[in-house]
Amino acid sequence: MEIDAHKPLGVRWNAIYGVGLAVTTAISVLAAVAADRSEETTTFRPACTRIIDAETTLTLDRLQALHGSEDPDATTVRQQLGSPYCLLPKVALRDGVLTERELYRTTEGAFAVVAYEGDRYIGYSLEASDRPGVRWMPDPPTFETPIVSEVTVASDVSIAAGDEIAERRVVAAFGELSLRTSGKVFAPFDGWANGQLVFVTDGTLRSMPSDCTVFSSPQIPNYLLRLCGLGRRHLGYRRLGEALGRADGYLHVTLLTYRTEESGDLWVYVPPAASLVQHLFDPYPSHATRRP
Repeated sequence: MEIDAHKPLGVRWNAIYGVGLAVTTAISVLAAVAADRSEETTTFRPACTRIIDAETTLTLDRLQALHGSEDPDATTVRQQLGSPYCLLPKVALRDGVLTERELYRTTEGAFAVVAYEGDRYIGYSLEASDRPGVRWMPDPPTFETPIVSEVTVASDVSIAAGDEIAERRVVAAFGELSLRTSGKVFAPFDGWANGQLVFVTDGTLRSMPSDCTVFSSPQIPNYLLRLCGLGRRHLGYRRLGEALGRADGYLHVTLLTYRTEESGDLWVYVPPAASLVQHLFDPYPSHATRRP
């Protein structure tokens, strides 16, 4: 199904996506980039909507303890972590759900962004306090935060974008949203654009096509946004509103969220919210202000 990117996205998302696909990973998959401490920069001001506790800082061991918890609920996590420094704006990432984000200042000087959806704990990310959108890691590392290189996809769909059938490239497959557009595509948050991930389906390695980018940000913990159909890609560190590339024809959008279940750690394809897709073309809505 194709959609004109310049028309309202008032469509039936179920008709586009169907059922989300389960995704398993051989490693903990999050696009992780260490902050460059050689640059002398100042702490940026997080986009707080309300200050809760300006005095308390969070130790990393309390965050690390969450790794051993099996799908804890939001109440349990909030009790374990205590009061946050502030509340961040709620964001619509997947269709029909608002993601709540709470920001903590850590004893190491980094920011910890903790995300919830309703009563469900989504995860957390550590963000460098001197470079918004850059994942922070302890130096030396005290717990695992590996850089993404491979994503293992478990699904009953054998054809994926990037495959070739009769010497014709498959440009979109189940789980993707295709939009007809012509123009630049922008970073919806401060974050990182990765063009080197390898997807594995049923034991078959699939390198990402050269027109694809996976965008991640510590500001939206445990979400990955895959964009295909991009020309003139801009990879690496990108600030909110900076170009990720240009799409002339179709932009193929895939959103994945990370889940921990009894059967193992899973990545799941989910339909993106209309506002998230719109931010790819208009990263600064009329009511928003640009970050310094």
